[in-house]
Order: sequence, then C-alpha cells, then structure tokens
Amino acid sequence: MGNSLIILVLYVDDLILTGSDPNLINHVKSSLKKKFEMTDLGHLHYFLGLQVLQSNEGISLSQSKYACDILCQISAFFSVLFDHSTHSVIAH
Repeated sequence: MGNSLIILVLYVDDLILTGSDPNLINHVKSSLKKKFEMTDLGHLHYFLGLQVLQSNEGISLSQSKYACDILCQISAFFSVLFDHSTHSVIAH
C-alpha cells in the first residue's frame, strides 16, 4: 500500500472509486459501506454523459451515445413540429 494510488470521485449521489491496488480499493469500499448505504454496480459504463470503455489496452471515454441521444431528441422535436405544421390552419 506504500505507493498505491486511490481516486474517489463523488458527484451528487454517484461515487467512482478507482486505483492502482485492488486490495486497497476493496478496503476503501468496505470502510465506506460501514458508514454509508452503498451499492456496488461493478465496472463503470456511463458517467455524466460519458461512455467508459475498458479493455486490456486501457480505458477510453466516448460521448457518442450522448450525441446520438441529443440527435434523436432533436429529430423527434422536428418530427412533431413539422407534423403539426402540416395540419395547422393559419387565418389572416
């Protein structure tokens, strides 16, 4: 544990815990569970709109799902907008 690194990120009610030593990570998780009600959700997949992809080569972050979700919302908005505009009657 001498040169081990632990990183704890807390955002509202979401907590990310990572580090260089799996034993230290487990120790910190156990200590936190004694003080706080927590659920271990396993490996991180999404956080604040970022997709987290983990492999043997390392960790990569992507916003492609976030961007696709926004584009789908915009598409749905314009679909409704144009659908209603074709049925509107404008009186002058």
